[in-house]
Amino acid sequence: MPPKKGKGKKGKGKGGDDDDFNPADMNLVLKAQVESLKQRLVLEQEMRDKSVSKEEEIRANERDMDKDRGDHEDKTQEIVSKMTLIYRTMQRDLDKTIAT
Repeated sequence: MPPKKGKGKKGKGKGGDDDDFNPADMNLVLKAQVESLKQRLVLEQEMRDKSVSKEEEIRANERDMDKDRGDHEDKTQEIVSKMTLIYRTMQRDLDKTIAT
């Protein structure tokens, strides 16, 4: 069963908050809001700058690692080529020894 509706005051009395409007107070409140927004903007710009610099640092590290990987691949290929040459030379020597 739904709750019963209570009897309450309808509307507010005469006057209201409009009578208490003070332009000087409103000016102070607005100045405080502007200052708060400026500080927030500065903080967000600092965070953005930090994230951009971190991104650039990560990209530089990625380039360095990619270059290192390429250097290691070249070195590995060189070592494999030398080992293959040595193996083939040893195999030929063994084949000659067996043939004679």
